[in-house]
Amino acid sequence: MQTLSFLTLLLDILLLLFFTPLSVSFPLPKADPLTSSRSEKYFTIYRTAKFDMCEFKQKVVSFPSEYIKLIRAGNILPTIFLSTAGGKITNPRLSFGDLLFPRILPVTTLIILLIMSSSMILNDFFDFHIDFTNAKDRPLVKGTVSRPFALILFVGHALTCEWLNTTYLPEQFRWITHLALVLTSLYTPVVKKILLLKNIFCASLISFSVFFSAVVVSKGPLSLNPNFDLLVNLMNTIFFVTLNSEIMMDIRDIQGDTEWNIQTIPSVFGKDLSLKFCSFCLLLAMIINKKIWSLPLLLISQMFLLYEVQRNDFSETYYDRYFRGITLSLFVVLLECILFRIEH
Repeated sequence: MQTLSFLTLLLDILLLLFFTPLSVSFPLPKADPLTSSRSEKYFTIYRTAKFDMCEFKQKVVSFPSEYIKLIRAGNILPTIFLSTAGGKITNPRLSFGDLLFPRILPVTTLIILLIMSSSMILNDFFDFHIDFTNAKDRPLVKGTVSRPFALILFVGHALTCEWLNTTYLPEQFRWITHLALVLTSLYTPVVKKILLLKNIFCASLISFSVFFSAVVVSKGPLSLNPNFDLLVNLMNTIFFVTLNSEIMMDIRDIQGDTEWNIQTIPSVFGKDLSLKFCSFCLLLAMIINKKIWSLPLLLISQMFLLYEVQRNDFSETYYDRYFRGITLSLFVVLLECILFRIEH
């Protein structure tokens, strides 16, 4: 299995090399045409390329905050909650001690976080040119984190992920981590270019975080677990709610996606039709729901927020309000599942 982990990491690096443009040039600064002296020309180049220690110190000090932006740290708490909920559903007897490292559930949660963080880093690396339009405050666009260093961070996340995987997880579950790392490496350069499939992929990855922790801590076959139906219900809910959120993010990014000819549902079919598709996703989540009583009320309120986004001409303020509402709704759903729906 250690050989398989090494091959997985090697495959990730080969994929990066294959999809990363190698024709990168770093032109020297041009000398002043009025400068005739050779020494003055050399001095101009030296002064431009001079190592600025103050600037370096500033980058080191600001790196933690830029790293938090790079991995989109706002997703960390919801991911921890999702993973913990999955484990608690299939193994209700988990105690507080089981939530501490190096027990199997926190290790699984950390692996999920590393996979998602590496996916965010790789996404910013490949979407560098698009973010000049859609997200000018991203660390790679601002230059506070360089693209080569972003690749180093990605490899570091993958190495740590595989180390945790081979050191702490039972052998029969390690293939899940291998597969997840390869798929996230393929997402931005390949899957993201395919209409709708990219949204389905992201929604599946979020839903997968519940499944991964659930199957790892389950006592016996997952299908025979008394809470299996609740787990499936929760995974379906998370999938459709996240699919709705992914399309909403595409609506917000429609300008840059259109400029770079990226095929998304909003750039192909327009904002209004995309909003109807978002409503349809929420409706599907309610239709297939059989276990979670709070879900219909929460999703109906989100449909009203969808209408508010459209009525206010897709204002950034209402986008933020909508995404906060989605996050809060999922927290309420997870709390209901953990506190009231688990069969002991």
